[in-house]
Amino acid sequence: MTIKMGTFARTPVGVVVIQPTQYWHKHFFSDDITVNKIPLEVVGNMYNSRLNVSLTDKESTIVDISITDEDKQRAEDILCKLIDVYNEQWLKDRNRVAESTFEFITNRLNTLSKELGDVDQKISDYKSQNKMPDIDAASNMYMAQNSKNNDQILQLNNQLGVARYIREYLNDHSKHNQYLPTNTGIGSTGIETMIDNYNKTVSSRNDVLVNSSENSPLVQKFNNDLAQQRQTIVRSLDNLIVQLQSQVNSWQNTEALTNEKLAAAPQQVKQLLSVGRQQKVKEALYIYLLQKREENELSKTYTAWNTRIIQPPIGSKYPTSPRKNIVLLIALAIGVCVPAGIMFLMQTLNHTVRGRSDLEKLSIPLIGEIPHFLSGGKKLWKRHKDNAKRQVYVKKDCRDLINESFRVLRTKLDYFIKPFGADKKIILVTSFNIGAGKSFVSANLSEALALKDCRVLAIDFDMRHASLSTLGETQAQGLSAYLCGIEDDVTKLIQHNPKGCSFDMLPVGVLPPNPAELLLSPKMKEMLDKLRNEYDYIILDCPPIDIVTDTSIIKDYADANLFVVRVGLMDRRSLKDIEELYQKGVFKNMALVLNGTKYVSSRYGNFRYGYSYGYNSHGYSSYFDNKGSYK
Repeated sequence: MTIKMGTFARTPVGVVVIQPTQYWHKHFFSDDITVNKIPLEVVGNMYNSRLNVSLTDKESTIVDISITDEDKQRAEDILCKLIDVYNEQWLKDRNRVAESTFEFITNRLNTLSKELGDVDQKISDYKSQNKMPDIDAASNMYMAQNSKNNDQILQLNNQLGVARYIREYLNDHSKHNQYLPTNTGIGSTGIETMIDNYNKTVSSRNDVLVNSSENSPLVQKFNNDLAQQRQTIVRSLDNLIVQLQSQVNSWQNTEALTNEKLAAAPQQVKQLLSVGRQQKVKEALYIYLLQKREENELSKTYTAWNTRIIQPPIGSKYPTSPRKNIVLLIALAIGVCVPAGIMFLMQTLNHTVRGRSDLEKLSIPLIGEIPHFLSGGKKLWKRHKDNAKRQVYVKKDCRDLINESFRVLRTKLDYFIKPFGADKKIILVTSFNIGAGKSFVSANLSEALALKDCRVLAIDFDMRHASLSTLGETQAQGLSAYLCGIEDDVTKLIQHNPKGCSFDMLPVGVLPPNPAELLLSPKMKEMLDKLRNEYDYIILDCPPIDIVTDTSIIKDYADANLFVVRVGLMDRRSLKDIEELYQKGVFKNMALVLNGTKYVSSRYGNFRYGYSYGYNSHGYSSYFDNKGSYK
C-alpha cells in the first residue's frame, strides 16, 4: 500500500505513521517497508529485563537507574518517563489518605451541624418558656469551678467521641480495607502511629490489587495483616475508651459536688447550664474538625516530591555492547580451544590403532604399510562393501601410492622369507578382526608377486564368507569340493587369471556346513604338497583367528604368517595378544601388515614426498605442482 509521509494510515497491524529521520534517503521510495508489531506485554518484559536499579552503596539513599537499548534517545525517554510515573503514583497514594480523611471529617461535621442546631433550638425554647435571666453574680465563683470541670469533661468527651467513632468505623465490615482518618486529636500517640501503619498497609494492598485479584496470595496476606492491625487498634481504642470514661466519671463527680453548692440556684439555671455544656462541646468539636479539614486541604494543595533527580538520563556516545575486542578475543579462543578440545577428546576416546607409532613397542616385524587413499585423495573400498566391490588395485606399469605400497610389501616379504629356505613359499594371511582387509591384502599381494613373473596361487580358505572368491567367476565346485572328496584333481578347480589378474585362484565353491572338519582332512596336506611344486608363491586367505578355529588348523601348513592390522578398527589393547602369540611361537615366521594408514612412513620422511620424483619421471600424475607445492 502507498502511504504519504507524515500521515496516518490503517494497516493490518494497526495505525501507522511514517516520519523521516536522519537516515532517510530518496531511494527508499521504491522499497517495501515491513512493520512488525510486538505485543505490549512482550515489550514491557523485554525492557524490564534491560532495566537495572541499584543503590550507590549500602547506606546511601541515592538510586542509580540505567537501561540498555539500541537507541540512545529512546533509552533516555524511558528513564525520564519512569521517574515521572513514579512521582505521579506516589502523589496519588498520598492523596488517597487525604481524601479519606476529608470524607470522614465532612461526614462528622454534617452530624455535628445538625446536633448544634438542635441544641440551639432547645436553649432558645427553654429560655422562652422559663424566662430565664442571666446568671447571678453570686454564682461566679462556683461557675468558675464548674467551668474548669466543664473544660476537662469537654476535652475528654471530645477524645472519647473520636475514639468511639473510629472504633465503630473499624467494626463496620463495609469499610474494611479503607483508609482510617489521621490527625483526629484522639490524644494517644501510639494509636495515631498504628493508624498510620494501617493506612500504609492499605496503600500497599491497593497497589498490588491493581495488577492481581482478591484471590492472589499476596493480597490475602495483606488482608490478614490488615485484620490483625484492626484488632490491635480496636483493643487499644477499647483501653483508651475505658481510661477516658474513667476520667470523665471522675470529673463528673467533681462537677456534681460543685453543682450541689449551686443547689440554691434556680432549677432553670441548672438546666440551662447542662444544655449549654452540650452546646459548647459540640461547638468545640465542630470548630476543631473545621480546622483539621482546612489543614488537610492545604496538604493536598501543595505536596513536594519525595524524590530529586541528581543527574538527568544521559546516554553514552559509544556503544556499551557488543565490544569488538572482547568478541574477537572470545571468537579466537573458541576457534582455538574448541577444535583442540575436540581433537584431544577424539584422541583420548579413540582406543583403536592409529598408525605405525602404536606398533613400535611390539617386537613383531612390520613388513608393510597399505595406505587408505589412492592418488588424488580418493578413498579405497569401505569395509561394509568389501564383498560387493572386491577389487585389485595393483596393476602393471602403475606407479600410484597403493601400487608402490604393495611393491614395498613384496620386496620386504622376499627378504623376510628368504632365510627360511627356497622351498618356503606358502604364506598365510589373517587378522584379529573382521573387516581388517586380509582378503584385500591377499589379492593385491598376489598380483604384486605375479607381476615379477612368478607363478602365484591365492587360495580362499575363508569357507564361511568366501570374500576372496568374489574376484573370480562363480562356480559350484571349489576347495570345499576337493576336501570333501567330490573332486580328486584340485588343478581342475583352479581359476586362471580371474578378471584379468596375473595370478591363479582357488575359490571356496559351495560354502560347506562343516569347514573346520574339512580342514582336518588328510587331503589338505596332499593338496598343498602338490601345489608347492607347481607355484612359486601360495597365498592362503584365512578367517580371523579370534573368531573361528579354521586358521589355527591351517597355520601348521604355512611357512610364514602375515597379520593384517587395520587402522581405526583394531583395539590397541589387543596388540598385547598378538605380541603374546609371537613370543610363544604359536604362529611361525610371523610379521605384521598395517592396513588403512593415512600416511606411509619411511626412513627418509613422508612416503608421498619420496615417490613424487618417480611419478614425474615416468609421466604419471604427481602430488606436487611444478613449483614443488603440495596439490
